[in-house]
Amino acid sequence: MENDFARFNGLLTTLDELYESLYSAMRLAPTAYFANIDDVTKEDFKAFSAGELMLGHRDMFNVQAQMRCLNALKCFHRPSHDISGRVAGKYPGILLLENHDDVIDTIVAINSTKTAIKHCVQDRKPDGSHGRNHLQKHE
Repeated sequence: MENDFARFNGLLTTLDELYESLYSAMRLAPTAYFANIDDVTKEDFKAFSAGELMLGHRDMFNVQAQMRCLNALKCFHRPSHDISGRVAGKYPGILLLENHDDVIDTIVAINSTKTAIKHCVQDRKPDGSHGRNHLQKHE
């Protein structure tokens, strides 16, 4: 995997351009939903997985939900290292488009770019076990 700053920077620029294109082209349906969930720590996730904890959330609908969904679309990173990676990328919202067919190619390109960014930075911590294993494969 190429782990170089120029490629990473280029991918971020591409992602921003794709989001701008998506935001300017999409027509939102008036109905939307978003569950505003507080940050879930690793301990919370373990308790939730064991059935010992219910995750609290606040429901949002329509315009308020649309704004929260649009903001959440760009957030695909872990907010802090205390947050479980398994839940950090979850998207608890429903955003309906009236012109889905017009923007599906842009959405596919956004997802591909996010995947490329993930691969570009996956071994940024060579002291972690995954990073060590990844680097060893290339030696």
